[in-house]
Amino acid sequence: MTGKIFGTDGVRGIPGQGPLKPEAVRALAYHAARVLMMIQGVKVNGCAPLIAVGRDTRGSGPALLRCLLSGFASAGVRVVDLGVIPTPGVSYLVPRLGCFAGVVISASHNPAEYNGIKFFDGLGFKMSPELELEVERCLASARPFDSSRPLPLFSAAQRSGIYLDFLKSAFPATLDLDGVRLVVDCANGAAAAFAPRLFSGLGAEVIAIGVKPNGRNINAGCGALATESLCREVRRRHAHAGIALDGDADRALICDERGRLLDGDALIGAAAVRLLARGGLKGGKVALSVMSNYGLLSFLRSHGGSVVTTPVGDRHVTDAIEREGLSLGGENSGHVVFRDFAPTGD
Repeated sequence: MTGKIFGTDGVRGIPGQGPLKPEAVRALAYHAARVLMMIQGVKVNGCAPLIAVGRDTRGSGPALLRCLLSGFASAGVRVVDLGVIPTPGVSYLVPRLGCFAGVVISASHNPAEYNGIKFFDGLGFKMSPELELEVERCLASARPFDSSRPLPLFSAAQRSGIYLDFLKSAFPATLDLDGVRLVVDCANGAAAAFAPRLFSGLGAEVIAIGVKPNGRNINAGCGALATESLCREVRRRHAHAGIALDGDADRALICDERGRLLDGDALIGAAAVRLLARGGLKGGKVALSVMSNYGLLSFLRSHGGSVVTTPVGDRHVTDAIEREGLSLGGENSGHVVFRDFAPTGD
């Protein structure tokens, strides 16, 4: 395999073509596992190390999982199958399940015919560009490896409850959503089995849409990239607010009671001012990508905050948060990282 295969958020394409051909996925799994083990000092001696894999609701997900299993087995790695779960759920569970890495099979906001593969390290951070480059070097060298029969698959779908408990714990203990009517659009994606339960468990009356995935309808006229249905339903049902997630649930957009959309910039601005008032905005700074509205920058500065600007991509935002020791960052697309809770947008 030659040429650059990693994009701004992992490897994406149409399954069966290019970097998502079966043999290419097996090679990717093998070399990525080897690189991640090497950089973290993980040894294959006796008990095979663990890697966690989650996916969204695309019909091509199980076939890609089987290809990954073969490549990981060749690297001496066992797989913990988290089933269908939001991308940030994989990030959260990887260190808590004792895995040295995690993988998400998803093409995020893209149509159902696409899919993708993205890797996380043992701390739940997305694989760095430097490690991606090293994996690409290994793939380009065409180093042979023995294709192995997949090792036993450990199902850990029941562990998703740990992630749901964590999400609930992020809500103030002295508050609940009793009396709140909330429309939640899950994009027929990974959040369909999570978001309605989460908000209902916090006391909200939940009106759920985009919760009937069939493998072909993820992001189809719903979710964070098609918010018309959400805004219309909020107005029709006289709801207090609406939330639209994308296919792998690592971004969210909000609309108010009148169906007016609030993008990531609006959410970050509101959160930053609240944190500033409480002394919780570390460094007095927010990490934003170059796509953020200049009005947000002016707004933050008028309230005593400042900005660290990054290239496009939530991974760059996360890198800036870690480098500067910040507590908040994100993109206008709806990726928002509250670092005091998690290393990824959720």
